[in-house]
Order: sequence, then structure tokens, then C-alpha cells
Amino acid sequence: MGSVTLRRKNLISGRQSLYLDYYPQTELEKNHNRETLALAEFERSTRQLDIQNRRFNFLSDEKRNGNFVDFFEEMKKKRSGTNSFNWKMSVEYFKDFAGDKVPLSSLNETFCEEYSAYLLTSPSVGRTNRKIKTNTAVSYFAKFKTTLKQAYKKGSKSFILCSLNQKFQPVNCIIFFHFQIVFFSILKIIII
Repeated sequence: MGSVTLRRKNLISGRQSLYLDYYPQTELEKNHNRETLALAEFERSTRQLDIQNRRFNFLSDEKRNGNFVDFFEEMKKKRSGTNSFNWKMSVEYFKDFAGDKVPLSSLNETFCEEYSAYLLTSPSVGRTNRKIKTNTAVSYFAKFKTTLKQAYKKGSKSFILCSLNQKFQPVNCIIFFHFQIVFFSILKIIII
């Protein structure tokens, strides 16, 4: 067994500090101390890296592996009025595509492209054998992109994704506008 000694040190204030010094004697005790010291050094270096990462705006492991779905839900809760239903459905479609747990580190350009393809081709939530309209898919994807940008601004994502995705655009509504023009011209004829 090792020996333990009590050491005293006088302080400037007139008080004393007491130290217990433990000196291991067996090789097993010495190995245990080396392993404990190595573990403490590893923990110190991990904390040092976290401090440096914050100083240079790098992401910590905690932020890098945060759940994107939770962040998306928080963004949804901030909305009110008719826009809140669009956000609710956007989150539902995202959960249907990716599940309830999506680490921020797994979001990349391929993931975004797969999600946009999913919105355009998969059946709608709650309705079988019907796809959502292209403009609705564009709206849901825009909310997804907005959430990604907010994650970037809050320091949860190191870069903005999906900003170069040009294929996913709304369908022109020329026919709808043409119908409105015809409808208004018919009203004018009836009124006159």
C-alpha cells in the first residue's frame, strides 16, 4: 500500500493550506494513476478545443449533432395565423421524409435534393394516391430552407445548404391569372 503524508504551506494571510500527498508503491497503483492522469488530460484538451472553437466560430459537438426536427418545430411555434398551418404541414412532410431525429451534421446538399424530390413525387400526407401541387411543395421547401438559414444564423450549422438548388421552382400560374382577367371582363359586361 502507498504512503500518505500531510503537508502544510503558510499563506500570506497568515492561514495555512493543507495538502495530502499520496505516493503509490505497487505497479498496479502507478498504472491506475497514469490512466487517471491520461483521462484528465483528455478531458482538459476536449474543453480547450471547445473554448477555441467558440473563439473562432467553429461548431461544438453539441451544436453539430443537435436535432434539426426540434429546431424546425421551434420555428413552427413562432408562426401565427394562416401561415402557421403551412409551417405545420411543412414540418409534417419533413418528419414523414426523415423521421423525428435528424442530426444537423447529416444535412448536406444530397439530403436537400432528396427532400425536394420527395416533395414533388410522394403522395400527400393524409391523402392516398394524390400528390401535392408543385407550388405547395415549393412553399414547404422554402420553409425548410428558411429553417436552415436560421440554424446557420444561430450557429448550429456551419454553412447554408440548398441555396444553389435552382431546379425546384414554382409553376407559372398564367392560366389562373388569365381566368381572373376573363372573369373580371365578364363582370364588367354584366355591370354595364
